[in-house]
Amino acid sequence: MGQEDLRFVFIHPDEATGRQIKDFKTVADSGGESFMENFEYKLLYTVELMGFCYDDNKLVGIRALKTPSLEQVKSYMVKVGRPDLHFKYELGYAAVLPEARGRGIYQKLTEGMLEYLKEPAYIVTRKENHPVIHTMSKLGFETIGCEFPSIIDQSRLLVIMVN
Repeated sequence: MGQEDLRFVFIHPDEATGRQIKDFKTVADSGGESFMENFEYKLLYTVELMGFCYDDNKLVGIRALKTPSLEQVKSYMVKVGRPDLHFKYELGYAAVLPEARGRGIYQKLTEGMLEYLKEPAYIVTRKENHPVIHTMSKLGFETIGCEFPSIIDQSRLLVIMVN
């Protein structure tokens, strides 16, 4: 199965159906990376664009373009030693179901977000998340500053990449 079997959809959260939001959360939870408390609220008030990848009618990948608070962006940039940088957008909430990996879904979802965006953004990922770091590097992102511990799991070191 290749990319020709896949369908990509990009919508604003207020256009999403209840089913799409539920399915988005289910796939996001499967990634085990994000802090999902108050997810629906965060989705409606901090997400600018949602990306969905369907294989047939099954949702197999998701991506979101978030508009984090100024305080959150400042906090991240201070942690990496780059308080001079400011961003309006964060590429976040990304997950591809294990059985659908290796088909370029993460990259296509990210490219869709970048087409919409047309301005710099950042991404936060685990230092050892080599597939994400590799894909983001291919898309022109670079790691900046120093790594820092996750607030969710202090043993995980995070890095920030910017385009």
